[in-house]
Amino acid sequence: MSLRRGNEIELTLPPKVVHVLELVRVGGPLGSFESADLALSPLELKVGNGTISGVAHNIGVVGVERTTVSLIAPNGKVVQAEPLGKLDAPVDLKPRTATFEFLGLPKNVNGWTVMLDLQDLVPELNEANNRLTVGK
Repeated sequence: MSLRRGNEIELTLPPKVVHVLELVRVGGPLGSFESADLALSPLELKVGNGTISGVAHNIGVVGVERTTVSLIAPNGKVVQAEPLGKLDAPVDLKPRTATFEFLGLPKNVNGWTVMLDLQDLVPELNEANNRLTVGK
């Protein structure tokens, strides 16, 4: 199994039994903590009236020249994508954000996903905060 920082591991263990889980890093260096980190917050995702809007953040220490935000239907099809442009790093502790809005959507968008950097072009500290699913 190949994992990246921030990946979740689904694990179901029976109760009332002692378990030992050993994870071993195999391969090259640990990687750099000097990376960008694109992020979405569920507190900033707004849904209604045929629109989904929100705010994309860069919470890393390296700027991003360009990225996109994509809207994905439950069947996996990319319905819309919007370029976000440049997101500097917040090295002065001031938030670096870009707003987005998807229009002309059906009334019920539960199960639809908003995702940053769908093509995985931006090296990041944590990919797990790039995706939000409506209704979850």
